Amino acid sequence: MQSFDFDGTTLTARLNKSMFPGKSILPANSWILHCTPFTAGEMAAWDQFFSACAHLASNCVPADFVFVDAAWDPIHISNNQICDYVDRLQQIFGGKKVCVLSSRAQHWFDNIANCVFFPLFLMIPYPPVKHSLRQGRFGCLNRRNADHRVRLMTQLLEQGLLSSEQDVYSVALTSVHDPKTNGDTVCIFGKTWPSRIATHPDNFPNDYSIDHPAWHTGIAIVTETLVDENSLFTEKTAKSILSKSCFSIYIGKPAYAVLEQLGFLPRFFSEHAHDHNIDPILELCKNIRNANQAIEYRQQHIDKINHNYNWFDFGQGSVIQRPWWSLYQPKLQQALDSL
Repeated sequence: MQSFDFDGTTLTARLNKSMFPGKSILPANSWILHCTPFTAGEMAAWDQFFSACAHLASNCVPADFVFVDAAWDPIHISNNQICDYVDRLQQIFGGKKVCVLSSRAQHWFDNIANCVFFPLFLMIPYPPVKHSLRQGRFGCLNRRNADHRVRLMTQLLEQGLLSSEQDVYSVALTSVHDPKTNGDTVCIFGKTWPSRIATHPDNFPNDYSIDHPAWHTGIAIVTETLVDENSLFTEKTAKSILSKSCFSIYIGKPAYAVLEQLGFLPRFFSEHAHDHNIDPILELCKNIRNANQAIEYRQQHIDKINHNYNWFDFGQGSVIQRPWWSLYQPKLQQALDSL
């Protein structure tokens, strides 16, 4: 198996092959193409990418399988475009089997040719976890700003539904909605806000650990990267499971269904926020009034919490030995057999 990174003009061999944790479940005679335009959005350099692929194919004997790693960042192109680009790659690589490893939860259900949902968030080698005594009501971290996170957090703060005394939260408000920044403040919807709000000053960490106190509150409110039909899972969903949290994830509807397809039990509440609908989180914050109530609610669902943690089984052996793999393997095998 060989891995290649696209740098905007060329494809170069990746020296650290261990950087892609999903390689152990793919056929050995494979190429994996990383950092491709499939996840580059409007800045996609398709002509340069196809040219780089053609150069690679003309200088090396292509493997039997060519996988496009789109399993971590959002895919911003349509299913029809995916099919068209895969056809182009198959022509370039002389009819070899080409498959896109997709982060988009909806692709579990779409069953489009040469594309399969790939749960990389379950395969990452997370650091050892240490569970702490539950303190506080809600935990909600928003290191990277986004429209849906700003909309949610400003509503929660304006309505007085979050308290710095019993909740652990953070939000970055810079460069959203074309704000007018003045030093440490930002104007959003005509109101001035601090550019960053955090109950625990921590320089907005970006890691895979559950060390932050937000992961040890009664209830975790998780705001995923995308919350519409293009939703994907990141380490935030994984950490909500690893931290043994009772959680509500702000994410597109297909994503919750995928977690259930993989054997998890993610529905701790009757509704969850998705798209522009943040009412379920607003109602949650209105109904759970204090930390004791949140911790008691979590305890009532401890069997479900323990199931999710054990089903993840992140620290035990290879991926194919983990419980969720038995439900994912047929989906992957079906995709490979159809190439």
